[in-house]
Amino acid sequence: MPMEDAGAAKVGPDDLQAMRPHSKPNMPSPFGRLLDRATYWDLMIVASATLLVSSTYFWLAPQSQGALFEGRALTFPEAVYLSIVTFTSLGYGDVLPVGFGRVVAVLDVACGLLLTAVLIGKVASERQASLLLLLHTSDTQRRISAFAKELANIRGALSEKSESEATTKSNRAELYSLRTLTQSISNYMSFNGFQAGIVEFGNFSALSALYDELDLAFEVCSRIVHGSGKNSDAVVMARAVSCCTRIYVLVRLMSRLHRSAATRSSLFGTVLISLRLKKPASLTLAEAAAKNKSELLFQSMAIGLGKAEAWKARGYHSLQLERVLAEMPSGSKDGWGNQVHKLIAAKLGISNSVASKCVATLVELGRLPK
Repeated sequence: MPMEDAGAAKVGPDDLQAMRPHSKPNMPSPFGRLLDRATYWDLMIVASATLLVSSTYFWLAPQSQGALFEGRALTFPEAVYLSIVTFTSLGYGDVLPVGFGRVVAVLDVACGLLLTAVLIGKVASERQASLLLLLHTSDTQRRISAFAKELANIRGALSEKSESEATTKSNRAELYSLRTLTQSISNYMSFNGFQAGIVEFGNFSALSALYDELDLAFEVCSRIVHGSGKNSDAVVMARAVSCCTRIYVLVRLMSRLHRSAATRSSLFGTVLISLRLKKPASLTLAEAAAKNKSELLFQSMAIGLGKAEAWKARGYHSLQLERVLAEMPSGSKDGWGNQVHKLIAAKLGISNSVASKCVATLVELGRLPK
């Protein structure tokens, strides 16, 4: 059996950690994504907070560490005036920061320049960003629908019973295609989910259709696994388990993206939601349907994958025959001992009866003694 099939189903619990958004060339940095979420209200709140903090400092600071106007400390209106002209980089020079007040003035200017740049950029690109979002959403809907059609075609070509050599070869090829396609879908969804918010804008009906096809493909692969017996193909079974695993990881990713998008808000809105001072915005019917479907599939597939992996690890099937054969000692039956099947069962984590049946079948097929 090819090595790629023997270990293809081994997917660790932290696979999603590798799918977290990374800084990529020509893609927004984490700081850029943070600024994209900033609304005009966020900018106004940050600007107001900056002016309030700096004004309060200039008003309450000791005379040698704040600011001077005609040789005296500032009143609160004068402190507000200094903060505003400093924030806007005007700096008339009639009020003079001194001591640590100069550091506050520099920070005031830096905040003012940054917020002004962000504001101008958001105003200038607002219409272009809207048009790009429409084009991107249309393209992603097309791609998601194409993925669903490909899944349906592959699922339709799979046979749950490998009764002939031709059927076995077909299932091998189709399961390999399904595994490759599922990985391609995962890569596409991961990239666009983290970098472009694919689950946040208008793709919900297409996503629901994709989830339906993933569910059906998982069920077919699961039945292939559980229908495997001593005459089944070991490669087909291994690839079926691998496909179940990859589909499960994909659905787990989408469930996570839906949960994240459901609490997505403006910068200060997110803070209020995390502090439970504000409820997340209500979802549309299509968005709620896609989110709930992904969560239900995630839960049901976790159970189904556990059963498939348990059958692969401890059931009586062709793949188990290969594992038992690899552990059997060389030489004639007389050198095996009466308890050889128990030793192999303990080593492989299977029952004694399964190990005994595998040994008997291998002898019957002429593959033992080695």
